[in-house]
Amino acid sequence: MFHLLIILIKSEILIEKDGPYEGSQILYAGQYIFQCYGAQGAEGFYASPRSIGGKGAYVKGTYKITGEGTQIYINVGGKPSSSAGVKNPGGFNGGGAGGKQSTQSGGGGGGATDVRI
Repeated sequence: MFHLLIILIKSEILIEKDGPYEGSQILYAGQYIFQCYGAQGAEGFYASPRSIGGKGAYVKGTYKITGEGTQIYINVGGKPSSSAGVKNPGGFNGGGAGGKQSTQSGGGGGGATDVRI
């Protein structure tokens, strides 16, 4: 599944990226639909079977660009890795670290997906 989708209304898909990803893109005048999916969190190791990480958030909105060549900055969140007995890191772009106690480990949080104009 993709984590970022940008569509020019009455046109085609312009940008489709999987995470983790960081980059920029030039968009021209038009009205755009932005669909952003945050990354899923990692699984935890404290019970059998293991717990599954929570799904990332979904946000959809429209934005009208009037300039001739507006640069946008894109960050697509990454799903963190997960291991037993360690403090698991969070995913790319702000995912929080999981906790650790003895051999029990919480999975890290998934990173955020955002577009900056």
